[in-house]
Amino acid sequence: VAVALCTSWPPVCVLLRCRPAMKVVKPAWVCHKAGGGRAACPIYAVDVHPGAGKVATGSQEIKIWSVSHMLSSFAEASDSPKLLAKLSGHDPGPVNALRWSPSGRELASGGDDHLVLVWHQKSGPPPKQLGETEESVEHWGFVTFRGHDQDVLGVEWSPDGSNLASCSVDNRVFVWNVARREPIAQLQHDGHVRGVCWDPIGKYLASQGNDKAVKVWNTATWQLDSTVTKPFEESTGNAFFQRLTWTADGLYIMTAEGKKNGVAVASCLSREDNFAPSMSLVGHSAPILCLRSNPAMFATKIKGKERLHCCVAVGGEDCCVSIWATALKRPAVTLHELFDDAVMDLSWDQKGLLLCAVSRDGSLALLQFEDEELGRRISLQEQEDARRATYGAASIRSGAALPETAAQVQLERAVAPKPAASPSHPVGTAAAAATAPPRQPTQTPATADPFAVLSRATPTAPAPVRQLETRTKAGVRRIQPTLIRAPSETLHSGGTAATASAPHQLLAGSPLSQRVLSRGHSGLQPLSDDVTAAKMPFRRQHSKRRRTSSGEALDIDNDVVLYRLRAKEPEDVAVFKLQGDPPMAVEVCNTDKFPTSPQRIGKLALIRDSAELWHVLLPKQIVDVCGNASFLAASSECGNVHCFSTDDGRRILPPVCLGMPIASLRIVGNQLLAVTVVAELYMWNLKEMRAIHSRLPISPLLADHNGHLVDVCVVGNDMPVVSVAAAQDRSSRPHAVRAYGYNAALRAWLELADSHNAVHLSSEFYSALPPDVTQAWGSPASDRALASLRSFVALPTVSGAHRVAALLQMGQEEKVDATLAHLDTQLACARAIASTEEYKAWLLARVRYLASLGNRDELDKLCLELLGPPEVLTSTIELADAAVLSASSAWSPTVDGFPTMGKRELLCSVLEVIASNRNLQRLVEMYQQLLESCHKPGF
Repeated sequence: VAVALCTSWPPVCVLLRCRPAMKVVKPAWVCHKAGGGRAACPIYAVDVHPGAGKVATGSQEIKIWSVSHMLSSFAEASDSPKLLAKLSGHDPGPVNALRWSPSGRELASGGDDHLVLVWHQKSGPPPKQLGETEESVEHWGFVTFRGHDQDVLGVEWSPDGSNLASCSVDNRVFVWNVARREPIAQLQHDGHVRGVCWDPIGKYLASQGNDKAVKVWNTATWQLDSTVTKPFEESTGNAFFQRLTWTADGLYIMTAEGKKNGVAVASCLSREDNFAPSMSLVGHSAPILCLRSNPAMFATKIKGKERLHCCVAVGGEDCCVSIWATALKRPAVTLHELFDDAVMDLSWDQKGLLLCAVSRDGSLALLQFEDEELGRRISLQEQEDARRATYGAASIRSGAALPETAAQVQLERAVAPKPAASPSHPVGTAAAAATAPPRQPTQTPATADPFAVLSRATPTAPAPVRQLETRTKAGVRRIQPTLIRAPSETLHSGGTAATASAPHQLLAGSPLSQRVLSRGHSGLQPLSDDVTAAKMPFRRQHSKRRRTSSGEALDIDNDVVLYRLRAKEPEDVAVFKLQGDPPMAVEVCNTDKFPTSPQRIGKLALIRDSAELWHVLLPKQIVDVCGNASFLAASSECGNVHCFSTDDGRRILPPVCLGMPIASLRIVGNQLLAVTVVAELYMWNLKEMRAIHSRLPISPLLADHNGHLVDVCVVGNDMPVVSVAAAQDRSSRPHAVRAYGYNAALRAWLELADSHNAVHLSSEFYSALPPDVTQAWGSPASDRALASLRSFVALPTVSGAHRVAALLQMGQEEKVDATLAHLDTQLACARAIASTEEYKAWLLARVRYLASLGNRDELDKLCLELLGPPEVLTSTIELADAAVLSASSAWSPTVDGFPTMGKRELLCSVLEVIASNRNLQRLVEMYQQLLESCHKPGF
């Protein structure tokens, strides 16, 4: 029976300040009964399909119902089936959790049988069950995920649908890769885990348990980011469920079973405040069991200004359901005595106008809202714009760093420095700031990833220099020369150079010791929160008509462009921290207090436990320092590079004279890189005492894009990598950043990454990475070189609404061509940098994509090449096919460029991927037989 309630319920839609027009429906025919009995069984879980056409409920089994029959009396009275499917896969025990995938093609469930099942609809009618009184019209099968040892209480899909999180009474949270059907992370609590939810931006995963704690995990590393216990100290921790949720804008985690002064509350953890409790939803008289955020975002006018807000539904043991808006201080809607027992689960449809709730009394209720009853529902484009304003990019991702607040984004746009690498680093003291002169250098955040420094940088072009132009009486133009000065800035690779009035007071309690910077990949870590990155823009110098020593005029083409990077200026005092056990610090002091030198000299000292281990004097001021546990390098203002052993300060070799000031200095492992102000790169192996590259020009890369040098590093086998950012244009679009690696064999720069590649932007895997790649990047054995290059050029991981709209206008054939081109490029890049694990991952991603297309010819060609010599084939398949391999003069059992990667072992993995398409099972079977024959004696 459908019942419409409009005025009899106490309060009210405060968003419109009027009587609510919502409709509350409780269909009596939606129920679960055990063993054909009359008593209704408790309903523990519910979820509305993304298409809003059906809803799944979980009790002793899973039932899928038609929503139209619940909302329309005409459909309810018709002969069309109300029950679409009855799924019995959990045995024994009830189903505790249900969630549809974002695409709506899969349904995940967890139950008391310790299993997680992922259901998918099959073609054809369902098989008839003997003695079954309720007939299904849909046929569903399932895949089993085993890993939990106790009851599964919650399941949640990642925003992109590639991963699934499940929590259990066994104190663990499993994160499953659904495509590979295996766990990629196992997270631990100190008690039963009763709820889990994903950050809509994709950066975090939150879980809550009866250990009275909410834990927030970083999805890039699966390390614990925050633990919150304060709102739950008074709670009993015995709630049946603790279904927490994340608001659609990603700003708040709404948690269950909180208690404050003996009153049940839902505590809101603020993302902007490092997940500290910011406010509480008060009004329920019993512990809160479940919360569910509305996937849509709304706008309402408050005091004449339109504000965006999110809506959250709350249900508890007091049988009540309340709906809250983040823009208001009291609930927008409250429904008392909606059920006779506790509310167990809640679910919204994708439009945000339909709320479904289930109870332990065995009933289901639907709340249908009219348009603008909860506020004006903003479009997807407006929702993406709101996320962009908050996080700097409208993207869903699993690992790159994002700005956490709108204020952070505004600061970046204003001054274009790089933000701090981590909020956990202590902030420099006020005393240190007071001792520093007005000229403050910028700082570079340290990170374990040599390329992560670029993912948050926004390079800016140098300000144009205005020249004074005059004319003589004869009308001849005269341009007055203007001195171009490089602004005082700290070097992006060496770190902050702090200045103090007393150079001899450095560590051991000095305020200066709080302002420490250095390079992440070289082992140096920043201790300051206000870390920024210095850019190295170039100055273009057009050659003009010149005269030789003999007085002959020489015309030089104006298209020849010379680039000069900014030279760094020495600071009075600089302190660097060097990673190690115990930790060490490097002090640099440039002083003029030296009796035999009229010029300023430099002193470099290594400090451990406030004691100086060694120091060395240099005849010129020290400009930049970099180092790691093995080597230290320092550049002086005259362009010399000094190299020392970190252990004892022993000079490794005499000063290296480059003849030009150093613009960038970096140590990566045993390699030392230096970039001079004339855009020439040097690279040495300090352990083997040999030059890898000398005077390698990078100016062609700068000339190609009229841009700036952002950073340099090393990947693979001694390959230097340079990132270049295009110059800012008049539009508001972000900079195009490209990464180039120098191939010594080819004597050419290779483009390894491009943030604005038009073809790759149209690829299906440009933003949402293939599951094979995300699995490889999560593996400890992977060197993550391509992953680093991705952050090197600050590639997004999920497209914005504008990109989605553009993709929708493309034809399917164009999308396929763009995706295959992108996959082939990634394979070539992985081969170029000799990244074994990533090459295999991208190859399997390409195979998986070809299998989804049913491209048998391409897959057959690949399998044939991996299988091997033709003598293996002639006895099994047609000679015409064997001739394909016979045409090759030689066949190597390993993949070219990867001596440890066997082709036939790789073929086994390829066949496993192809098997995902049943239409290709004959191809898989044929090559499996050929592989078996390869292992026979004689092969």
